[in-house]
Amino acid sequence: MLPQPQVETEHDRTLHRLDDILGHGFALIALTPEPEKAFQGLPELPFEKSLGLKRICITPRYYNAFPAAPDASITVRDVAGDFEKHTQATDVWLLVRPDRYVMACIPRNSPQATIAELNRLLGMDS
Repeated sequence: MLPQPQVETEHDRTLHRLDDILGHGFALIALTPEPEKAFQGLPELPFEKSLGLKRICITPRYYNAFPAAPDASITVRDVAGDFEKHTQATDVWLLVRPDRYVMACIPRNSPQATIAELNRLLGMDS
């Protein structure tokens, strides 16, 4: 289950629970100190549109959420470091289901096999 830390938005510096930022659908989360590179190297996701995937960039506690990630719906900062502490997800993208369970960890250094398996599981490879 995904932790629900307090996060700060990049636009107006307001505090929110991550759950409020995620909304009601699927999300792809990148935890990185370099938001401008949050989704760099991510291949095309054939299931992104059908899942209504929302891309979220989370910067660690001691990093500024600026500049915002160019390929993200929103960029936020992990205020107390709780997300980073509980997920240690700096080398993966997290595919999160609407019920807030992590469906997959997509490795940043070799995402193709995981994406191919997700395509198969989601019925997108036909």
